[in-house]
Amino acid sequence: MSKLRTLAVTDSYQHLEHIDQISSVTNLTIPDCYLDSLRQILKTVPMLKYLNCQNISQRKKFWNHSIEFEDLKMFIKHTPNLKSLIISADYEREMIDAYCWEQLIISSLSQLIRFQFKFQISRRKDNDDILDKFKQFYTDFWQEEHCWFVEYILRDYSAEIYTIPYILNTYTLTIDLIRYSNKLVNQFSTFDNVTDLIVDDQGITKNFLYRFSNVISLTLRSLTHKWNKNDDSLLREYIESLKMIVNLSNIKHLDISNDHRMEISLVLLEILKEASNLSSIKIAPHILKSLLDNNDLQKYLNKMIRKLNISGYSQYIFNGQTVTQTTYHI
Repeated sequence: MSKLRTLAVTDSYQHLEHIDQISSVTNLTIPDCYLDSLRQILKTVPMLKYLNCQNISQRKKFWNHSIEFEDLKMFIKHTPNLKSLIISADYEREMIDAYCWEQLIISSLSQLIRFQFKFQISRRKDNDDILDKFKQFYTDFWQEEHCWFVEYILRDYSAEIYTIPYILNTYTLTIDLIRYSNKLVNQFSTFDNVTDLIVDDQGITKNFLYRFSNVISLTLRSLTHKWNKNDDSLLREYIESLKMIVNLSNIKHLDISNDHRMEISLVLLEILKEASNLSSIKIAPHILKSLLDNNDLQKYLNKMIRKLNISGYSQYIFNGQTVTQTTYHI
């Protein structure tokens, strides 16, 4: 296979044993890999230009462990010609050290042009010590010299800093989220890469400064908030906020399989009016039952929906069967 240039490994570690026999590869995608295996790849695949590893771990004596910053630095020092680095790491506090990254880039990555990251760590509620670490990424080295702009968010028990635009395609909008946007960039294009959005019912109305222009899959999730059926002002506010945050005309899939305590029929009807490309819905049986009494909703559903996924246990019975999960293609 001397002409092979692009290789995608669908399974993990064990399929890398003979990679030295395909040294012609220039583009390699691996779902999981040990760090020492990556070192071996660099030695045996000299023409490699693009490497995508979705999960890197370090082999320990009795278990696999996520890699530490020191291990990553040692690996990166063997890639002096690297021009683009994209990395996402959760709960590795050492990663959030702007000075160490700066020194590493200066000493070992002089060719680096594109650096994008998302780092998330745990924090104690009302403890803002992490802010000093985050602000180290706002120096001239990052913003003036390289034009690498960041912003960060705080939740009750976690914190996250990321480069702009946000690199992942999935995002969750929660009620405890506080966003500290970067005033040097257009904050409304930060999440253009996000295609899958999860929205908590209580979180949406306070986050109107968000824009998710390219979302095609939307999940509406309910928590413990109870809506007053006799007062639809909160529902109207919810719907208007949703329209401001998401371009509903792009939505192709809607997930309302969670236990909704809101008057979902009104929300869904407004979404169906705007979401001209919607063709797939995932829904809980008890929610579906409540929607079947609305004639306007039935008309829209019959006209638009081609795939219906009825998911979750319910006492609602179809033809004498208790529903757990069923998918219909129409």
